[in-house]
Formats: sequence, C-alpha cells, structure tokens
Amino acid sequence: MRTRRSLTHRGFPAPELLAGIDAVIGQVEKALGVSCDGTQPSYTLNVHNDGDFYRAHQDVSSQDAAKGVLAAQRVLTFVYYVHRTPAPFTGGALRVYDSAVPLNLRHDRLSQQDCSYRDYPPEHNSVVFFLPASLHGVLPVTCPSGDYADSRFAINGWLCRSDAP
Repeated sequence: MRTRRSLTHRGFPAPELLAGIDAVIGQVEKALGVSCDGTQPSYTLNVHNDGDFYRAHQDVSSQDAAKGVLAAQRVLTFVYYVHRTPAPFTGGALRVYDSAVPLNLRHDRLSQQDCSYRDYPPEHNSVVFFLPASLHGVLPVTCPSGDYADSRFAINGWLCRSDAP
C-alpha cells in the first residue's frame, strides 16, 4: 500500500513565506507551547493532482528521537497553501489527528483509530502550524482537468534545530 502519491520540488527560495512565518511565530509558539529559538526552516513544495494523497503519518516519532534520526530535529511543522482561485480541485484537506490521547501501549504509536481529528481545507494563502509528532495526512484530491497548474500546491516545512541529540 502506497503511503503517498504526489510530486515534490526542493531547493527554491521562499522569502515572503519565511517573513510571514517570522511575523506570527510568537503567537504560534504560545498556542502550541514550543520554543522555536535557534531553529532554521526546511521546506518542500508538494503538488497533489487528481487522485493524489498522503496517508496519515508523523514527521517525527519517539523512535526517531531515540535513534537520533534527522527528523527528530523538527520542532514545528507548517503547511502553506498557494493555488489558483477559485480552486480548480476539490478535496485535499489536511487532516490533523488529536494527539492528546493515550498511546496504544501494545504498539507504542498513535493510530488513526485512537484519535479524533480536524480537517483543514486547502485555502489559498493560508498556513497551518502543528507539532511534528501529530499524526496527519492529506485527503485525496480530485482535479478533473488533470492539468499541473490546477493542482493543490502546498509548501510543507519544518522549523528545525541543528543541535538536537
């Protein structure tokens, strides 16, 4: 079973996005109870077209942290939407599961069945912030034209510490 179907682009500048994040980071830190001091951004552009999706996953897990995996350096996840308006696609909501529930001790990880969730529709020029350990995914996209320009575009990123264990 595939975890994801989408296109990913890396290595492009996004100064306006980073300036926007800097403008609201204090409010985000307070709301989510984290400190982003000393972090650096890392991001990709993800493009979802007809039938594309990203199954529920975590950007960092307790297993990553224990192993010193690079993902463990992620302090905050963000998803910024930018696409044509009106949106030429439907679907593609970001589903973020409520991680404030007991873990399934038999598996030591969150599962979709353990959590309630909230869907965030991909609204042009909006951003969603959440903790990297939150279980999340992208619901399937319907894009009747199939044209690349009509896709669901999102810059997915993280604020990362370089000094994580």
